Amino acid sequence: MRVLIVDDERNIRESLQRLLTLEGMEAVCADGGLSAMDLLATGSFDVVVTDLKMPGMGGQLLLEHIRELGLRCPVILISALGETGDTALAFRAGASDYLVKPFDPGELILKLKAAISSMRMGHHPETGSRTAGP
Repeated sequence: MRVLIVDDERNIRESLQRLLTLEGMEAVCADGGLSAMDLLATGSFDVVVTDLKMPGMGGQLLLEHIRELGLRCPVILISALGETGDTALAFRAGASDYLVKPFDPGELILKLKAAISSMRMGHHPETGSRTAGP
């Protein structure tokens, strides 16, 4: 599983990268939405984990750009703010899931695996629709 981690806080990016590497996943880091867009343009990812609030392009705008590009990878938003409005906006924009910092690392791993499993079953987070199987 190849995961793009997007967070403006270096210690969070590095901690998540170590965690995912220990779980046998390939983790690539970006320090913000713009650098994440560059990485998304040049490579493919199974899941994107992005902070909601970042300088420049935040997670919400990044998510919108990912969907506009037609990328179907699940996007999990993380935020220090657990506001209901942010959560609702995230899901309306096509987020697969939402975590509030600080979160249990095991919870992130479970959400990543669930997002990939959902994609493999044909569920598309940007539309909420399912594709017909073979």
